[in-house]
Amino acid sequence: MFRTHQQIGSYTLIKRIGSGGFGEVWLAKDSNKPTSKYALKLSHKDRVDSKQIAQEIGHWVLSGKHPNVLPLIGAKIFGGQIAIISEYASDGSLQDLLNGQGSLANKLKRESKLTIIWKGKNKQGEEIERCSLSIEEAVKLTVGILEGLAHLHESGIIHRDLKPANILLSGKTPRLSDFGISRIITTDSLSETVSGTWAYMAPECFDGKRNVQTDIWSIGVILYRMLTGNLPFPQKEQTALIGAIHTHEPEPLSTSNPIALQNIISKALAKSPMERYQTAEQMHKALQLIPELSKPTKRETLAKLNSSNEEKFRWWFLPVILLMLTVPGAICALIVYLASKYLLGMSSENVRYYTLEAEFFGSLLTLLLLEGTSENKKK
Repeated sequence: MFRTHQQIGSYTLIKRIGSGGFGEVWLAKDSNKPTSKYALKLSHKDRVDSKQIAQEIGHWVLSGKHPNVLPLIGAKIFGGQIAIISEYASDGSLQDLLNGQGSLANKLKRESKLTIIWKGKNKQGEEIERCSLSIEEAVKLTVGILEGLAHLHESGIIHRDLKPANILLSGKTPRLSDFGISRIITTDSLSETVSGTWAYMAPECFDGKRNVQTDIWSIGVILYRMLTGNLPFPQKEQTALIGAIHTHEPEPLSTSNPIALQNIISKALAKSPMERYQTAEQMHKALQLIPELSKPTKRETLAKLNSSNEEKFRWWFLPVILLMLTVPGAICALIVYLASKYLLGMSSENVRYYTLEAEFFGSLLTLLLLEGTSENKKK
C-alpha cells in the first residue's frame, strides 16, 4: 500500500523500517524540516481502529519524557490516513542488532562484543544472522531498558509487548517504543483477547492477565536472548510453545556467565508472578550488584595506577632535570631513577610505564655522557 517517495502530508517516505498487524512503520523526512528524519507509524485504512489509536497516543503522551522512552512528536490525519509520528532511532532496533545488521552491529563485532552463532537465509532468500552479545553489553542494555520500563510503570503504564523489535537504539541507548497494546495499570489488567508476541509472554498472559510482573518476564526473555542468541522457549508450534512457557525451564546459561546473572534470569522467568521481581527497580538493582560486573575493568585499574604513578613522578622529576645539567648529576639521576622503582613498586601492571621511563632516562643519560666526553677532549 505504501511506497518509497510517497507523500503523506508534508512527509516523504524514504524506506520501510517495520510492519505488523496494525500497518507499517516508515522512515520519513518532513519538507518543513528537511534535515530531520522521523518514524511514521501508518495504519492500513481497512484496519483502522480509531479507539485503539487514540489509546496508543494517550499512553505515549502519559509516558512523558525519559531518555529510555522514544519521544512522540504527534499524530495527524492526512486525507483520511492516520500517522503517528515519533523520533527516528538511527541505529535500528535491538532485533536488528541481534540479527547482526547495521553499523552498531558491525562496530560491536569488531570489538568482539557481538558473536555470530548462526547464519542462514530467510524466506526471501536473504542472508541473516543470529547473534549474542557479551555479558557486559547485554547487562548495560538491560539496565537501560529497565530504567525506561520503571518510568512507564511509575507513569501507570504496562507495556504488554516488550520484545527486541520494540526496543530502538540511539547509539547504545535503548529506547522503548510501540505502545499499541499498552494498558493503564490496575491490580490485574484483564483483556478479552490474548495480544502480544507469544515467545515473550508470561504464562498468565494466555489467561488475559497483565501486570508489572508480565513486563518483568518479557525482560527476562530479552536478556536470555541477548546472552545466548536463543529464546528460552524456542518451540515453533504454538501449542508446544504455550506448554513450554507454562511447564518447562529454560536451558541454563553457559558456565562462563556469573551465577548471579543466571539467578536473576531465573527469578525474572519464575512461573508465579509473586516469585518474580515485583518492580523494574528491583531487577535493575540486582543487575548492578553482580560482583563480577561491579569490579573495575583492567583498563580502569591501569588508568588509575598510571594516574597515581604520574602524581608520584612529579615531585622528583624537576630536581632530577636540574641535576642532569652536569655529567656528575647524570649519575645522581640514575641513582634517583633506580630508587623510584623501589618507591613505586614493580608490579606487572607497571612494566610498560617503567620501560618508557627507562628509555627516556637512558637516552638522556647517554647524550649527557657523550657531551661530557666531548668537552674533556676539547680541554
